[in-house]
Amino acid sequence: MLWLEMSRDADHGGPGWEFGTCLWSPTKRKGGGRWGYWDLMRRVHKGDVVLHLRGSTNRQHFVGHSIADADGYTTSHRPPKPGNWNHATTFYRVPLGDYCPFEEPIPLATLFRDHADKLTNYHHDHSPAGSTKGRFLFYVPQAGRLQCQNGAYLSELDAELTAIIFGSASVPENATQVATKSGLAKLQTRIGQKAFSDAVRENYAHRCCFPQCTVSDRSFLIGAHIVRWSDSPEMRGNVANGLCFCLMHDKAFETGLFVLDQGLHVIPTALAKVSLWAQPNILPFENQHIRTGAVRPSLTCLHLHWERVGYTP
Repeated sequence: MLWLEMSRDADHGGPGWEFGTCLWSPTKRKGGGRWGYWDLMRRVHKGDVVLHLRGSTNRQHFVGHSIADADGYTTSHRPPKPGNWNHATTFYRVPLGDYCPFEEPIPLATLFRDHADKLTNYHHDHSPAGSTKGRFLFYVPQAGRLQCQNGAYLSELDAELTAIIFGSASVPENATQVATKSGLAKLQTRIGQKAFSDAVRENYAHRCCFPQCTVSDRSFLIGAHIVRWSDSPEMRGNVANGLCFCLMHDKAFETGLFVLDQGLHVIPTALAKVSLWAQPNILPFENQHIRTGAVRPSLTCLHLHWERVGYTP
């Protein structure tokens, strides 16, 4: 899932809670009730992509995107400038990282105008949020036009809605939009990498595939590429180009401390024999078979990994 932050507050919480560094909201309204658009923060997971919509009414722009640095959580720590939410005693918070601004912010009004029919139909099919296919959406058709949903601080963008909003027709074909296209291309790359990682981890039942490794906590697992995203465009999104590793085994594989042979056995490299960490953590597992999922690793991708790390069978 891609998330959309709709931010209008210039302070965004103040020092340590600035725009682009975190998502945050109260956990409850002033009257004590819950608000679905705030509760969504409990569903944000580390690695999720967050798109940022910023500005006052009728002058809102998509200004950039970030990556969630951790799962959303509840905290009693207060933002220095809580603004209208000074009543709250607990808050939802999601740390963000790698904020990437669009060089040319994209006006929401233009997208509403260009895709009014599709957005209206999508809203009809996915509202209210409690319905079978319902979602918490950032906009609502009202009086024959589209406008932002009041109070929709954090909302959901699935693949279908993302495609409607950021389809190729959204960006005019002229030189002044080169920066915007570049920003959207990076956003699409991030979305694709997240979807790939999720699919790879699912293929390996959310467990590190290294022999005898017991890590199964999603916060410490990576859906890793065998052939890097930048090196093999044709294998992007292909689960056969993925392995599910914990953080340490992912780093060890990426840096070439071990490879996998054609039979999917662990083969330590010369680098492992001089690594103080690899000696007890990689060498004892030589020739042991990794765990596999329904989709097995591509032999072609494994051969390309051998080439990259300088391994010769």
